[in-house]
Amino acid sequence: MADVSYIKENPDYIDDLKKIISYEENNKNPDHVFIADEPYDSKWEYGDVGVHPTRIHQLEIHGFVDKVFNSNSTKAYSLIDRDDIKDTVESLLSQTDEDGMIRNMHEFPKNEDQLPDKLFGNIVGYDDVKWLIKRGITTDDITNFILIGEKGTGKSVFLTEMYKRMENSRYVVASESTSAGVLETLFEELPMYFLVDEFDDMKKNHQAVFSSYAETGILSETKSGKNRQVKTNIKTIAAANDRSKIKDNIFDRFTPIEFERYTHDEFKEVCEGVLTREEGKSYDEAYAIADCVWDHKGYGDVRMAIQVARLSDGDPQKVLKVIAE
Repeated sequence: MADVSYIKENPDYIDDLKKIISYEENNKNPDHVFIADEPYDSKWEYGDVGVHPTRIHQLEIHGFVDKVFNSNSTKAYSLIDRDDIKDTVESLLSQTDEDGMIRNMHEFPKNEDQLPDKLFGNIVGYDDVKWLIKRGITTDDITNFILIGEKGTGKSVFLTEMYKRMENSRYVVASESTSAGVLETLFEELPMYFLVDEFDDMKKNHQAVFSSYAETGILSETKSGKNRQVKTNIKTIAAANDRSKIKDNIFDRFTPIEFERYTHDEFKEVCEGVLTREEGKSYDEAYAIADCVWDHKGYGDVRMAIQVARLSDGDPQKVLKVIAE
C-alpha cells in the first residue's frame, strides 16, 4: 500500500508522480525489448520519465512504484496502481497551496454551542480565562495560549480537561520532550489541539520547535537530507510556572494568561469538583483533603490534592505526614 503520508511530508514528490502518470498514460506498452512478461501495461526507465533514480528508489520504498525488470545495465519500473495513485495525487494537489506546500487544515467548532457541554465546568473561578480560551478554540485561525502561574493554581486542570473532552487533542509533558519528539508527534498525528504541560521545563534549545508553526502554521523539518513540510492550523495551549525560562521569541507566539493562587474557599471548591468527578471521592473526603493540603503547604495545590486523593483511604493527614517526612 502506498505511503501517502510520505508524499504529504515531501510534497516535491508530487511532480515526480505526475511525470510518471503522464508517461504511463501516454505510452502504453512501450517497445522495450528487455521486457518479456505482461501483466504490466507500461514500463519505463528513469530517463523516460525524467525522474532521478534516487527519487524513484524512494517511491519504490514507499509503495508507489514496482521494479518490474532488473539487470546489471537496466532497471525498469511501473506504477503499482496507477488509478489509485492518480486519485491520491489529485487529492494532494487540491490540498496544495500556491507555494507547493501541502495544507492539512482543521475545521474547528464555530461557536461555544458546538463545544462539549460544560467544558471547564469543574474548574472554579477563572471565568474570564474560560471565556477567552473558548473564543480561541472556536476559530479556524491560529491561536495559542500559555497559562502562567505558580504551582498548584490549576493550569494543568485546563489542559487535562481539554485532553479528556476535546476530540483530536494531544497532551505532552514538555520536560520529557525534545524538539525532534514534538515534531514527530505533530507530523504523525496533526492534532487539532496540542496541549503542553510544564512548558518552562523544556530545554531552551528545544523550544525553537514552536517558533514557526505556532505563528505561521508551517511544520518543517530537515533531517539527514530529508525535508518535510506541511501547513496546518494546530492550536497550542501550554502551561508554565516560570516565564523567565521561556525564550522571548517563543513566548511572543502565545497569548499569555496569568493565574493567581486560589483562596482557601476557592481551593475547597476546586477539590470538590475535581476529586468527586475525577477521583471518585465523596464531598466530605474532598473537603478533608483540601484542608489537609492547605494546612500542609499554606496554599492550595491542586496537583498535590489529586495525589493525596489517590493514595488516601479516608486518612489524608497520614499521607501528607509520610510525604512531609
